[in-house]
Amino acid sequence: MKINVHCLNSFTYQNSGGNPAGVVLDADNLNCKQMQNIAITLGFSETAFVSNNKICDFKVRFFTPVEEVDFCGHATLAVFSLMYQHKLIEANTYSQQTKAGRLKVSINTGGFVHLERTTQVDHWLEI
Repeated sequence: MKINVHCLNSFTYQNSGGNPAGVVLDADNLNCKQMQNIAITLGFSETAFVSNNKICDFKVRFFTPVEEVDFCGHATLAVFSLMYQHKLIEANTYSQQTKAGRLKVSINTGGFVHLERTTQVDHWLEI
């Protein structure tokens, strides 16, 4: 089976530096073991796998070379930037289902991706 894996960098400056992430845009038919093996092969800190979802616009899963994690910001930026560049989505606000819950992602007409906080949690420390 051939899998199309995109390798991108988020948070680049003048096309250099940044945080590398792998992105698989069509992960509907991949199981956990296959996703984990792809993440191991790439060796990036995170690889994102995008699937269709009935609840949100997309389901996105994140794997390190060791395990699946709840969420990854730079891989999310890579996912939505890539989809925008490939004209799979347009400037708008989208929802993604992750292990961390449902999260909103906005992309503007310039292709800039913004992650939105859906809830605010205050933590109080008693000293």
